[in-house]
Amino acid sequence: KQVLEKVSPLRFLRSRKNAIQGAFTKGLVKIVFEMADEGTGALIVLAGENNPEEFIDSGHTIMAIPEPLLIKSIFNKHSPFHDGAVFIAHDRIVKVGGILPLSKQDNIPKEYGTRHRAALGLSELSDSLCIVVSEERSEVSTIQNGKIKIWSEPEFLAAQLRKWLGVPDTALPMFQDILKEVFVRKWKPKLSAFAIVLLAWIVLAGQQEVTQNINAPIRLINQPSGMVVDKASVKSVHLKLAGKRSTMNTMREQDIHIQLNLRDMAEGEHILQLTAKNVDLPIGIKIKRVNPDVVKIFLKASGRDRITH
Repeated sequence: KQVLEKVSPLRFLRSRKNAIQGAFTKGLVKIVFEMADEGTGALIVLAGENNPEEFIDSGHTIMAIPEPLLIKSIFNKHSPFHDGAVFIAHDRIVKVGGILPLSKQDNIPKEYGTRHRAALGLSELSDSLCIVVSEERSEVSTIQNGKIKIWSEPEFLAAQLRKWLGVPDTALPMFQDILKEVFVRKWKPKLSAFAIVLLAWIVLAGQQEVTQNINAPIRLINQPSGMVVDKASVKSVHLKLAGKRSTMNTMREQDIHIQLNLRDMAEGEHILQLTAKNVDLPIGIKIKRVNPDVVKIFLKASGRDRITH
């Protein structure tokens, strides 16, 4: 299991998620600085390990992909939710227009308005990161753990957000890089893991029960002296057989037939019931169904004309 986890190409799914988060981070930073230049205020909450929803009043619960342009449209002055906060958790926008608890600190600078006080209040109660855009000063700041930091360069804020979100500074792997990673890097343990899995599959698959349908010919034995078979209702029987895959793979259809014992039978019509006892099968194979399960045999004395039925 440890070998498979180490060599599994599924970790590229995690890399893809990191790349998507990195793209979101870059787009979000671009949008908040655009809003700052346009004089549009905003308050965005990125949830941490502790869910801060219990501290957020009002608002409307939604479930949306956090596209930066969607976030910008929410804070448009004509939007009914522009005065509240956008709450992002688990890579989704889960609430808009939320009202946050105001900080009770007495030393907050006077230039900070309601958005900053609300972000400070939430950061004092949870480990969330709040991004605040001031419409009065065209300023972007982040608030976490009761501390305010102002950002003048988008690149620095993007790097900090990637660090806070745990997103590595790596690009989405190219197709050729994925092929190289899957087939070339650490090829020895990968080949060993493949051999182990293949061997386990062969062993387990060989023990699985499978079914097979065949047509088996009817063989008449111990025909009474002086009697001949005028006719039979069928010459072959359809069998549904079951057994382990390994046993079924070695079975030869030509070796399977139905035996009907005609010993001591008199002239005329005979109805014979077919059961598993009439079938000669290899060890380990059983019968699931016989069709038809009844055969009619017509006997007549040798030398007589054919009996008409």
